[in-house]
Amino acid sequence: DLRRGKPSAHRAFSTDTHSETIGHGLGIMLGDMLATASVDIADKAASKLTYGSNVVAALLNMHREVEVGQVLDLAVELNPLNDPNELVEASLNVFRWKTASYTTIAPLEFGMLAAGLSKDDARRRALAVGLPLGLAFQLADDLLDVVGSSRNTGKPVGGDIREGKRTVLLADAINAADDGQRRELIDMWEADSRSETQVQRAIELFGQTGAIAQSRNRIADLWHASKSAINALDLSEYRKSTLVEACARFVPDVRANA
Repeated sequence: DLRRGKPSAHRAFSTDTHSETIGHGLGIMLGDMLATASVDIADKAASKLTYGSNVVAALLNMHREVEVGQVLDLAVELNPLNDPNELVEASLNVFRWKTASYTTIAPLEFGMLAAGLSKDDARRRALAVGLPLGLAFQLADDLLDVVGSSRNTGKPVGGDIREGKRTVLLADAINAADDGQRRELIDMWEADSRSETQVQRAIELFGQTGAIAQSRNRIADLWHASKSAINALDLSEYRKSTLVEACARFVPDVRANA
């Protein structure tokens, strides 16, 4: 309901039209219009580049990957909670397609293509740097959902818990929980809704089971993988450090020199 500290499009439309149905429909259509507009903007910008057609092709591929990710995001909610390892794998797969595709992989690919790299080289290098970075970014975003604040994130704290989303954080908590904690978590997520008291209890359990610490470790490991991929690029030390600095912004809790 809240994005960047303001009502999401579907929420604002619902308020203005006094209709949840119309508001949600308009929100979806606005997304369609903006997706089309992004292609038009990219096409006009790419027309000025020597290898512009490759950039547009990469943009369209990015659109397809995000669409696959949205489907997978819905499908992961069907994953049983009694197999946390499978849930981790499915969730990370969603992160790759739904988030990393447009947040980190494609932007790197655009830059490399615009600089004249071949399609295959640009794709390979963008994946090497952008895939672990994109996964780390989404893990960090999910972590902020339980340890951040609405003032800093612009989103409601505990939003994923209220929605009953199956996340890596939840899977790690279930995996490390004792029998009582595991039953409590599964019962909460299998219920139709969760009260504010239950949201706070879930956050408490995430801490007690070590799931929050585990997420931080995952993020650090992925950041190291991304940084290693940057260091393997055929760039000057100055350009490598510039790229490391830019990529580190996606994982602000991890220092660039970590």
